[in-house]
Amino acid sequence: MHVIMQMLWRRRGSVLQKDRRVMCDPYFTKIITSKWSAFSEAKDKLHFDWGTNIASYDKHWVGLSINLQTSNVTIFDSFITANPTEIHVDAHMTPILKSIPYILEQYVGFTDYLIKEGERTYALNRFQGIYHNNRGGDCGPCAAKFMEMHSNGDGKEEMSRITDKVVDKFREQYAMDCYEEFVGDFQVANEAGMK
Repeated sequence: MHVIMQMLWRRRGSVLQKDRRVMCDPYFTKIITSKWSAFSEAKDKLHFDWGTNIASYDKHWVGLSINLQTSNVTIFDSFITANPTEIHVDAHMTPILKSIPYILEQYVGFTDYLIKEGERTYALNRFQGIYHNNRGGDCGPCAAKFMEMHSNGDGKEEMSRITDKVVDKFREQYAMDCYEEFVGDFQVANEAGMK
């Protein structure tokens, strides 16, 4: 998944930067989740020490589109049964929704003029009606494809047209693209060898 996300960033990075979007590494969300108890009890949330501890991956991948201008997080999930209810989603997302405004302000200097003093938080919506993968094991590539489509301006209609056959094809295509991008390209291979 790291390779796929790097490839997508290299290909779509300029579009993402223009729209002020970012593809977050799952380590980032795991750090937030693992520190949630301490953060929620901290008096000075803006200067909270997030440390350098990086937790291991979780078993399920989703795409998160964080819109800095509207303070909204959209979830692109191809395997809803992994988190079937709003309670499950809230358990995973509350730490992110309530922590991210402070992290952005502390480390990036980003402040939204709409944020009032007091508790800062982001809203959440789960993108409904998109492809659902019943066979499992494809959530990572599906999350990457949803994020790629979203950054390309595609919406629910296009994402709902994905089928298991289409997933098989883009999994294969991602594998070939990643190989070409990082191994088959002599410049990338040479740059990696020089470091």
